[in-house]
Order: sequence, then structure tokens, then C-alpha cells
Amino acid sequence: MPERTKGYLPLVLLRNGQKAVHFVQASREMTERIHAYGSKIFLIMSAGFGRVAIPTNLGEFPPVAPSAIPHRWLDKTCRPLTAEEIRSIVKSFGDGAYNAKRAGFDGVETHAVHEGCLLDQFAISMFRLRNDEYGGTLENRLRFSKFGSRRRKHKLLFSEVFASLSTVIA
Repeated sequence: MPERTKGYLPLVLLRNGQKAVHFVQASREMTERIHAYGSKIFLIMSAGFGRVAIPTNLGEFPPVAPSAIPHRWLDKTCRPLTAEEIRSIVKSFGDGAYNAKRAGFDGVETHAVHEGCLLDQFAISMFRLRNDEYGGTLENRLRFSKFGSRRRKHKLLFSEVFASLSTVIA
């Protein structure tokens, strides 16, 4: 690691479909180099962009969101995630955190800030028009994020699990 990069923490972005074994191997080398300088590194995890997903990244798949709401840039209505899909995403957070631990990361952070993230869209009443366990009360609206955090903590016993949340929840 060059001398000029000491004290800086890299941001790691992963594409869907990356095999866990490749992620762990590649990240292990990086985290070991960072730890050699006495630095810590966290992996930032996200559930995706929901209604603001970049159109070119969607391909033939319809955009998804907490509810059937308009996509930010496309003349399309987003498909609401099912409860089963939400549980699958929560499981993926746990699996991702487990692999982050195996790869040598010191902790994980869930990126759930601003209207641009799917998790935050669940908390904002204007985007979340659900009547199930993920809608209605503030507790229900935050259930998706809360379950993801619990899943990560229980799956790998990270003592460092954080979530970035919006400061205003309407």
C-alpha cells in the first residue's frame, strides 16, 4: 500500500452475482494490507436503490420498491416487494456480513440513508403504502432495516454493526 494512502479507508462496491469465495479471497488480501497499517475497514452494505434504480442497470427487470409507486426517472410503476422477497434480502444481509467477517472486515454498515436507498424508502410514508408487517406504524416501517441488523449481528457476532438512517422520517 503506497505511503500516500495511509489513513484512508477504501469503499468497496460489489456487483450482484459475485461469488462469495471470490469476494472473500480478494477482500482478504485487501483487509490484511489495511490492517498492516493499523487501520480498520468496514464493509458498506445496501439493499439497493428501489424506485431510483439506475434505468440502465435494470435491464428487462421491472423496478421494485416498498409499494406500487412511480419510478423516479422511468415512466413505470415499481413492483412492490413481497414479504418473502424482503425476508430473502434480510437473509442476504446476514450472509454478506458473514462473508465480510471471513474476509477480515472489522464491521459492517448498512447504507439506508436518503430517499435513494430501498431501506429508507420503507421508512418514508410517502413511498411505503403497505398494510402488512412492513407498513403502517414507525416500528413496522423500520422492521426491514431492524431485521437486517439483527441478522448480521446474530450471524457473525460482529460487535461493530451500524446503520446510516435518514434524520427525517415522514
